[in-house]
This record gives sequence, C-alpha cells and structure tokens, in this order.
Amino acid sequence: MNIKRSLALSVMVVAGLSMTACFSDDSTLGVDKIGTIEVVTGMEDTTYVATAFIGDVLEIKPEVVTSLDESELSYEWTLLSDKTGTLDENGDTIQPQVIGNSKYLAYTVETPAGQYQIRYAITVKDSGYSLITATDLSVVTEFSQGFYILKETTDGNTDMDMYSASGNLSQNIISNTTGAALSGKPYSITPNYGQFYINPDNDQMDATNTMVVITENKQMGVYRTTDMLQIFDQNSILFDGAAEGVQPYLLNRTGWYSQYFTSEGMRYGMTASMGSPTSGKYGFVSDVVHGSKFFICDYINSLGGFFIWDEINKDILWSNYNMYFEPIVNSEYGEEYSKGLTDWECLSIGYSAMDYVANFILNNTKTGARRLYLASGGMMASSLNALVELDPASHMAKATAYSTNFYQAKYIYCVDGGKLYACNLNSDTYAEIDVNLSGVGSGEEITYVSNQFFQSPWGEYSVNAFDYLVVGTQKGSEYHIYMYEMVGGIPSGDPVIKFSGEGKVAGVRYINQGYSENDLGMMISANMYTVVD
Repeated sequence: MNIKRSLALSVMVVAGLSMTACFSDDSTLGVDKIGTIEVVTGMEDTTYVATAFIGDVLEIKPEVVTSLDESELSYEWTLLSDKTGTLDENGDTIQPQVIGNSKYLAYTVETPAGQYQIRYAITVKDSGYSLITATDLSVVTEFSQGFYILKETTDGNTDMDMYSASGNLSQNIISNTTGAALSGKPYSITPNYGQFYINPDNDQMDATNTMVVITENKQMGVYRTTDMLQIFDQNSILFDGAAEGVQPYLLNRTGWYSQYFTSEGMRYGMTASMGSPTSGKYGFVSDVVHGSKFFICDYINSLGGFFIWDEINKDILWSNYNMYFEPIVNSEYGEEYSKGLTDWECLSIGYSAMDYVANFILNNTKTGARRLYLASGGMMASSLNALVELDPASHMAKATAYSTNFYQAKYIYCVDGGKLYACNLNSDTYAEIDVNLSGVGSGEEITYVSNQFFQSPWGEYSVNAFDYLVVGTQKGSEYHIYMYEMVGGIPSGDPVIKFSGEGKVAGVRYINQGYSENDLGMMISANMYTVVD
C-alpha cells in the first residue's frame, strides 16, 4: 500500500501534536527573517499510516512557495520516536533519524511498528535560518493493525486469520507461526493493550499489544501483534503454573487492572498505565473467586468498572474500578434474581452508550427459557433496571448469536435460522426488525454478528475511526465476513470490507497500533468494550 498524498505545510510550527518527543531541537524558527519562504497552509490533520518491511513507500509532497532559488535552500526530513532524546544502552543520546534530504519525501518504511513524528525543515543556506513543520506517522506491520478472526478449523481446532490495514488476509496464523493450531474449539479472543512481558529481543521487562486466544480444551496462546510471537501460554503466564484441569476463560484489562479469569478464579495485576513494568506473570488466585469470558466494561466508569457473568458462582455482577463486586439488584428484584442462578447459562453480554445500559441474555439449561436482564452501573453502585422473560416464539429467544449496537441505536442484534434481526429496546414490546444485508452471496447462512468500532464517544479521536456492523456467514467449509457502515444502527449500502477464508467464524476483534495508554479512561474502543461472542 503506497501512501501518496499532497501535504500542505503550515507557515507556523504545528501546535498540539499527538506525540512530543523528549529531545532538544537546535533549529531556529525565524520565520520573520526568512520572509522570502512561504509555506502554503493546510497541514493534514490525520495521521499517516504505513506498513513496515513490505516495501511500502511513504510519499509526502508539500507545496512550498518561495522567491528563493532551489539552490539557496536545503531540505531535511527526520523521524522521531518516543525514545528520541533518551539514552541508549551505551549512554549515548538517541538522535532523530534522517529519512530524506529532498523537497519531497519518498521514504521506504523499514522501522519497527509504533508511533512517530515526521519533521520537515527548510533551511536558507546563507543565513542558516530554518522553518520546521511536522506531521504524525503510525507504522504498522501486517499483524499490528487490523481485524483478527478467531475461527474453528475444519478438524475442530482453533486458529486465527487476520485482515490487515493494507487489505491483506493472512490465514492460519497460529499454525503457520507455531507449527500447529491450538487444540479444541474456540472459546474466547481478546485484544490486550500494553500487556507486560519479558521481551525476548532484549531480555527486558516491556509492554506490548497482544491478541489472546483460548480454546475449550484448556489451551491459551498470547501473541505479540507486531510479529505474532507467542509470549505466553496457560502455564507460562502463571508463577506457579496452571493446575491440571483448569479452564482459562478470559485475559482482559480495564484502565487500572489486568484480569485473568479461569475456572479456579480470578488473578489480577496492575496495567501499564498504572504501574512499572513487570514480567506479566500472575500470582495467586484472588480471595474473591469469580470467572467467566462474559465481561464488558462500564462506559460511565471507564477507568475500570465492569459487568460480568460469573461462571463459577452463577452470578450476574458489577464491579467498580477498585474491583469491589456486588450483585445487580433493585427493590423489585432481589439477589435471588441475579445470584446463584445454578440452572442458567450466559449466552451474551452487550452494552449501549445510548443510555449506559448493559444487557445479559441467559438461557435456562433445564427448560430452554431465556431471560433478558438490563442493568446500569455508576461510580460506586449498580442497578437492575428490568428483567424480561423472553417470548419463546421471538427471535431473541431462539437466536444462536447476539451482539449489541454501541453508539447508534438501542438494538440487540440476533441471528435466528440463518437470518439477522434487531430487537428494539426502545419498544415496549421489544419489537424485532428484519435486517436486510446487501452483498451477501447466494447460499450463505449468517452465523455471526458483532458491532466493531474504534473512535471516541465524544468524537475527538478520529484517526482510523470506524463503526461497523460485522456479519459472518458460512457456506460449506468457507466463512465470509462483511462489514457495513450503519445509519441509525441499520446497515447502509454494500459492505465496505469483505473477505473470506477457510473454517467457521467464532469471533472478530480489531486492534489499532495507534492506541495509547493515554486513551484509557477517556476513549471507548471496540478492543476493550465490544460485546462478547
């Protein structure tokens, strides 16, 4: 993917850059003394994205207006990271990397994945005065940004595909990088931002973005998203090793804590935004024993509050950011409606930012009856807003897959009989709407749905922002993925992204290289707040 844009550079140094490197800039911004150089205003307000190590060429062509001859000017493009200006292992100051000395930039991207700043300096040779402008660059690899697809292989095991930022589909990543798929059917998939580990590249404690895959056969793989290196499994992630027969459920993080849920309980530690680097391993099981893959963060309490279905104790719970757990109750429905639900299983958890309400869909394992719980969280407490016994004839009561629209509408999506429906939570009767999808191939059966997004709830975070309804279909041994833009929660037009691969979809998750620790607590991301499959 070649990035070719004309970049109009401002006459003033751009303020408010998203990344500021810690180094001393010796250049002089003597605009008044340069006088004869005018740089056309209109700096790009989006971050450039380029893929490393595949020959991707980043081209930037600024419009420079000057009365000086080209021979009187010199140009320099430099690349800065968050390590620029710090000391390397030899005690030397890390300098900006010069990536061009021409008026226009044509840079073949061969630098590690991460966030960078590009600075463009125009210097008058006689006077030595310089004019400097800047823009941001997000460098990704084929694995570091895009959509990961958790899938069941044709022989009943677990693997991953990945649709990258460059539009390429990599299939069977786990088996291709480790030699074999994970045994057992898929159980859960979770992106984990800023996960601590010991980096084998330098034997130092570090933080990285990971994708976590767990199977029903008690297997787990934690993969570094820059290169798909497996950094943990179910044994190595624990100081004491995994006990025989323990089922991993979920490895996830909130703003303050990283939680690891298994069938023996919960372990947790501080996250990269709150503590110094660690080995990433977990210690003893918490005294408060909870465990499940059904976990979703609370939008109001985004520093760390969350809802959970506790698979061990069969409870519906809410926790504040200090991990103080409580049942979801109100004056009409006591604890017996949310605790000790031994005959029930959780099928889905969702969350809507339209009214800050979470939903739980439970199935009675003896009778087949299904319930819908609606619950709210706050800074220090939660409440059960409604408990609905679903009509056995409704699509919601018969569905094989669920999801919830986060931003646009109060819909719970459900798949029944290979078709997609939307349950309107604004309706007193929970009316169900047929959702028509453009572009789905003949003979394909819908098996999967989710709302994947990456943007700020306040509209402030626009880099690579999107909000898609993701639909998975099955035809024979092949899955198909369709991603739609929406209007009011309903798919609009043809899919903006579509691809297919071998196997059956069990989950889709997005990861973005540009996500920062500073985004925690102020930005809602599909990676941390998406509905659970």
